Amino acid sequence: MTLYSLPKSTLLIVIIACAICLHSCSNKFDIGISVDESENILFSLKKSSLFSIFESSVSLNNFGIYRQAENGEWDYRNPIWRFGISPGSYKNVKSIKYGVVPAGFEELRKGDKLQFDTPYLAGGSGAGCTGNVMFKIIKTNGKTSIIILENTKGQ
Repeated sequence: MTLYSLPKSTLLIVIIACAICLHSCSNKFDIGISVDESENILFSLKKSSLFSIFESSVSLNNFGIYRQAENGEWDYRNPIWRFGISPGSYKNVKSIKYGVVPAGFEELRKGDKLQFDTPYLAGGSGAGCTGNVMFKIIKTNGKTSIIILENTKGQ
């Protein structure tokens, strides 16, 4: 028996099962950034696949915000803000408000005030996955917004 000799319905189930497996093996998650009406910085985390129906929260272990050192590398040893839980543990997280530690996590570094026009890297890791995004906070005509930066040295 070959794959081509299977009934079409069985073949469709096999294809869907393969897509789900590929999705679950994904090692990257996306981080979106926005600013609310109170000028809080919000991070949205999601794992996604080719099928938007499979978007999901992230099984997160740790998350941090980092700035660039003078040499242009990201200063992972001195985070601006960082939280996490014990290694091997994970909690599902969909969103994070800067400075507010999600339930079940421990703050490892209290958050400093983020500065305008300064490059930052937001990044985290979880159950077999990582995600990061580089950004700047800007103020134009009295309105705070986020600019997503291109990949640079040190990522």
